[in-house]
Amino acid sequence: MAKFRILEVAGSAGNPASLTIQGITVSGGQTSGLLGNAARGGCLLATFTGMTPTSSTLTLDHSAVVNCRAVSGGGIYAGSLATLMASSSSVKHNTAVVGGGITLATGAAGTIGQSFVNDNAATLGSGGGLRNFGRVALTSDTVAGNFARVTGGGLCNDGAAFVGASFVLQNRAVAGGGIYAASSASTRIAGTRIQLNAALLRGGGLDNNGRAFLENSFVLMNTAPVGGGIWEGPTGTIAVVNSLIVGNTVFNCQPFATVPSCVN
Repeated sequence: MAKFRILEVAGSAGNPASLTIQGITVSGGQTSGLLGNAARGGCLLATFTGMTPTSSTLTLDHSAVVNCRAVSGGGIYAGSLATLMASSSSVKHNTAVVGGGITLATGAAGTIGQSFVNDNAATLGSGGGLRNFGRVALTSDTVAGNFARVTGGGLCNDGAAFVGASFVLQNRAVAGGGIYAASSASTRIAGTRIQLNAALLRGGGLDNNGRAFLENSFVLMNTAPVGGGIWEGPTGTIAVVNSLIVGNTVFNCQPFATVPSCVN
């Protein structure tokens, strides 16, 4: 069966492009290549064509992106200068090497509200739910049940991220079961519940290596061998204001055994 992406929006020669998807389920797409845009966005790709960098806008409204596959951005890939706007939508059951559900490239921007990013997988890399190199704001969202083979089961942030009034639940990774923030990242978490996430090495709820601000939030019942709730890396700084970090578990683990063994 031929592999093909479902939809692409691409600005060209200084002419911005936009695509709005409303009340539609997009599913079953799979990229056909291993490099460049041929490897990005199993179902949806926002990019530009030609030699002139040009903006493109992809809008999801009461829609779903389901069961898509790619090397990067299993469901959605937003490239440089692209903007992703999602409201009352879901991105679920997608698979990629990195960015199982969504990848935002350097120079991309994302605004995701009242939506679900659930049950996606980064099979060999980072960002099970979402891999961010640009700027992203998640508001009143649920990021749950995602898996990353390396870092950031729910969200892997290498750019600027805001997570507000959201739930980050039951995600899994080697480091940063819920959220992983790289040394270059700026991460603000407000009014959010980070709960029941698990990491095989460190940072069950949050693995922070950049600049982080946690306010009016809950970090509850996450697990990891080191930093059950939060792991603060040597390059990281975090400010915690009016938040509750409780009920997190540190356990003994042999993650590199033939059969990983973890004992409470």
